[in-house]
Amino acid sequence: MLTLHIGTNKTGTSSVQRFLTRNREALLDQGFCYPDLDGTTAHHGVARSAKTKFTNNFTLDDNWQSELKRMLAQYPEVVLSSEAFHTAHNVESLLEFAEPGKTKVVLYIREYTPYFVSWYQQSVQSNNTAMSVAEFVEMHPVSYGALISRWQNVFGEEHVEVRHYRADLLKDSDIIADFCELVGIDQTLLEPLDRRRNLSICGNLLFAKKLLNLVITKAESLSIADEFAELAFLRPEFIGKIPVDADVVKRIEFLHRHDRAQVKDMTGIKLEKHQGDYGNGLEMVASELRSDLQLIKDHAQKNDFKLLQFAERLDGLF
Repeated sequence: MLTLHIGTNKTGTSSVQRFLTRNREALLDQGFCYPDLDGTTAHHGVARSAKTKFTNNFTLDDNWQSELKRMLAQYPEVVLSSEAFHTAHNVESLLEFAEPGKTKVVLYIREYTPYFVSWYQQSVQSNNTAMSVAEFVEMHPVSYGALISRWQNVFGEEHVEVRHYRADLLKDSDIIADFCELVGIDQTLLEPLDRRRNLSICGNLLFAKKLLNLVITKAESLSIADEFAELAFLRPEFIGKIPVDADVVKRIEFLHRHDRAQVKDMTGIKLEKHQGDYGNGLEMVASELRSDLQLIKDHAQKNDFKLLQFAERLDGLF
């Protein structure tokens, strides 16, 4: 059996991937293979090969399909995980190794407002996004219904498992526990994961990154994403969900009203509308901005962070 964990993003996919990678050898004792195809924790290369009709294996070796087929023949259970799968449109190309009837597709979806807010914060941190939340929402349309249909059409409705990513609905309120139970992995026999990564940055740290994003490329931004993840621990005010006013929340709900109804019809999952403002983190705090920028600069200098090279483009602001 092959399990394709296809996302979506911002539903704990990185945590699941790092957990499976950490326990790759121990999983074999349970009959589960989590392939190491390119030395990374996820299978983004496989997912990207299905994003278009053009051949592009990215970080994968030319023989990756034959190697994967060998693993499928050798092990009772094989798991592939990448949130990039959910943006793939050439799903049929996966039939080269993913046999219908012997492939389970696992998809987690999240209520629209928390999904967009978390996605936006991650995009600021890891990409060079400098727009507002409202602009981000308009530029990133989401259709869970179309996504679900795309995979059901290839692998069959009964083989596409759609789960609601909401703490009170997950096993033990935990995505790793929920995923393990779903695919049949005994989590108690495996090593736990340090969960301090992938936190959402906010406040003046997020504001500082948005400033940098004005003068750096997407690739440069990605190269310092982990540095900002470390900077988040300098102050409690640097971690949290950013506040989003009620008008933006209403806009999110309006844009996705039809999709919400379609998801309910297709899966029975009710994605609740969010009422009022969202988020309890901090926006930019002007009175503390100077001291916070100095705190960031001092830590970056102490640890020889690359971000200081890019900060020089802001003409001494840092």
